Amino acid sequence: MYGSDYTVSDVMTRSVVALTAGALFKDIVRTVRTRRISALPVVDVGNRVVGVVSEADLLRKEEFRDSDQQVWRGTGSASAHDKARGVTAADLMTSPAITVHADETLAGAARVMARRGIKRMPVVDADGVLRGIVSRGDLLRVFLRPDQEIAEEVLREVTRGRLPDSAGALRVGVHDGVVTLAGEVGDPAVVPLVEGLTRSVEGVVDVRCELSGPRHQSAGGKASGTDSAGGDKEAAHRRADEETTVNDRAPSDEQVIGLVGDAVAAPSMHNAQPWRFRYVRHTRTFELHADYDRAMPYSDPRTRGLHIGCGAALLNLRVALADEGWQAETRLLPHPEQPTLVATVRLSGRGGDRDLAALHGAVTERHSSRFPFEERRIPDSLRGALAEAARREGATLVYPASWHLQQVLDLVREAEARGLTDSESDRELAEWTRTDAPSVNGAADGVPAYAFGPVRSGGKAPMRDFAGPRRVSGRNSAVFEAAPQIACVSTTHDRPEDWVKAGQALERVLLLATTEGLVCSLATQPLERPDLRWLLRDPKTGAGHPQMLLRLGYGPVGPRTPRRPVADVLELQR
Repeated sequence: MYGSDYTVSDVMTRSVVALTAGALFKDIVRTVRTRRISALPVVDVGNRVVGVVSEADLLRKEEFRDSDQQVWRGTGSASAHDKARGVTAADLMTSPAITVHADETLAGAARVMARRGIKRMPVVDADGVLRGIVSRGDLLRVFLRPDQEIAEEVLREVTRGRLPDSAGALRVGVHDGVVTLAGEVGDPAVVPLVEGLTRSVEGVVDVRCELSGPRHQSAGGKASGTDSAGGDKEAAHRRADEETTVNDRAPSDEQVIGLVGDAVAAPSMHNAQPWRFRYVRHTRTFELHADYDRAMPYSDPRTRGLHIGCGAALLNLRVALADEGWQAETRLLPHPEQPTLVATVRLSGRGGDRDLAALHGAVTERHSSRFPFEERRIPDSLRGALAEAARREGATLVYPASWHLQQVLDLVREAEARGLTDSESDRELAEWTRTDAPSVNGAADGVPAYAFGPVRSGGKAPMRDFAGPRRVSGRNSAVFEAAPQIACVSTTHDRPEDWVKAGQALERVLLLATTEGLVCSLATQPLERPDLRWLLRDPKTGAGHPQMLLRLGYGPVGPRTPRRPVADVLELQR
């Protein structure tokens, strides 16, 4: 592969759920279901991959459930029968595992998957240590490279590398991954080579080659020549000129829908999703509006939480635009005469923010986890990176410790105790929570019972009981962390603009945390009560306005919660 240096390590998922050989059958099934993945690597004490447990391995137990021992011995493979009787990962796993090296090319990984008929592979280093997971979808991500990025690579690595004398006369246009090569080359013999090398660039869907050899003067003094496609040279140049501007073409309606689909994956208070979007085609501008019909007058009378949710959706939109290779100019609360308008995002050209684009994979993977976390400390380097992510969006992220952490946890408990006797708070909570079965209730918002998590029977984690006084059938209890790791997002001021900034900072922190293998839940209980919120401030400075509490750590990923269809929240306008 000429020019492109994409390897498996560039597209793999680094946050990996792995099993030890002693993991029990039911725990494995639970992990597969909650994580929504089809296979899990099994590692030894050195984190080296020794096997893989797939859904097919687990289903052996059901496959042979009605068969007696004699039938087991007489039909099928002994391995399948052994797995049907297995109780641990060591019994169930397929070994040796099919793995791929982190430095393997994407083409090489794709060939292995196709030849072996598998959908995902553990990624290992030279010592066999697990470094990530790569799926078919990860390999396909390369075809989402921005057209401008592909064009720059073709110009830099292919045409200028192989045709240095002709580079100034060449034109490279890219639209939806299809590359058009046009212009005049000194040696027509190299045209097939250039076309082939262009096809090898990652993300190229097809190549339209309109390159030609040098022109010759005719007897009448006019330049003549035939391009490689047999067409008129001047027409070829005109087509190439048109292609050079194609990268600034406005996104299609389908692309706009996809971008807003990413935006609405954001978290919001009680999953109310209090936002609406408008896309104005002729100005290439997204408008983000607050949906005040989804406000919570009792718990959020100033709509601070509503604006934080809108800010999180705004950050997701910016991430999605960056991933598509767009530069965007964002203005917060730009028109005071439009009280619902939270922000505008105008597409100003190509070349997206790479740091934001790197977070795109986490947009749909981020889910609140209301399960117990491990008692494992987050490394200081990662804590610093999360704080820097908040700073880049105009907010502060601090980690309460010692007596301050205890004070924060006490304030959460105080807010919870008040909620037990607060009928208005309970009424509002009941409006946005769903205790019936998903198959019965088709609501596309709110918090469904399957996302409540277990009832806390011990530990200090600041967990809201979304069930309130209502009973939820089949809900378990669990002991949570004794030393929860809490972070607080704060802003210097406390205006609507600051709330939107806090929402963007919150989502940037959550996406980075997800990328780095952390899970998170949000705690808003003391923030809903002004007197308690004031006491959450940083005790060192006594300044700042707390906007959100985060519980971070390592543990099971939470389930996906419902989202309103994009058609319900997006208006397309000429």
